[in-house]
Amino acid sequence: MLQVPLDKNRVKTYEDFSIVDPKEREKAFGQYDHVRVYGLDYIDRLKLAGFTVNEINYTAEFSENELFYNGFQHGEDIFICTKQ
Repeated sequence: MLQVPLDKNRVKTYEDFSIVDPKEREKAFGQYDHVRVYGLDYIDRLKLAGFTVNEINYTAEFSENELFYNGFQHGEDIFICTKQ
């Protein structure tokens, strides 16, 4: 089960390994220890790595309390991946 920062408004994943300053990473990626924000190409990237991907919108069924308790946001997709 994979949960990543995914920007559904971004077609292509944004990554920049040259940004090493924690404050600059937070500005660029939303968190100091991240080096990318995935875009809509995320599933393709997983498939290229050899995974079979099942995208599920679990959060559509969750109450506000369940979202908070499980650390999800409305509309957040969960990716169940398997590899032979």
